[in-house]
Amino acid sequence: MSEEKKKFKNLFHYTLCMILAVIILILFAAMADSREEHFETQIVEKERINSTIQNQIVTLTDENYKLKQENEEMKNKISQQETSLQIKESFNLAFTYYLDHKKEDAMKVLETIKDFSMTEEEKKTYTKLQKLFK
Repeated sequence: MSEEKKKFKNLFHYTLCMILAVIILILFAAMADSREEHFETQIVEKERINSTIQNQIVTLTDENYKLKQENEEMKNKISQQETSLQIKESFNLAFTYYLDHKKEDAMKVLETIKDFSMTEEEKKTYTKLQKLFK
């Protein structure tokens, strides 16, 4: 083979390798771009999910606070109702003693009620019972 043919053949092989290398680089670039878009989509989706979760956390925190407040109010009402029930039971017991002609026992029961905080209605009843038992 002549020297020119060898140079041409070498040049042809070199050119072919370069063209293949360029094609492979283009394929890699296309694949990388596709993966990048896929990752960007995943990131956007994760950010949306995180935002939704954060909003739910804020909502649940607010609801929890409101429920705690409501729970405290209910506990206070229950405590008031229990106190009122104890007072009324004591009134009932004192009146039962009075009906059994045990005025001293009735007055002792009324004395135990003195420590409770009473509503206006209960105070009136207390005063009337005290006058009745004397």
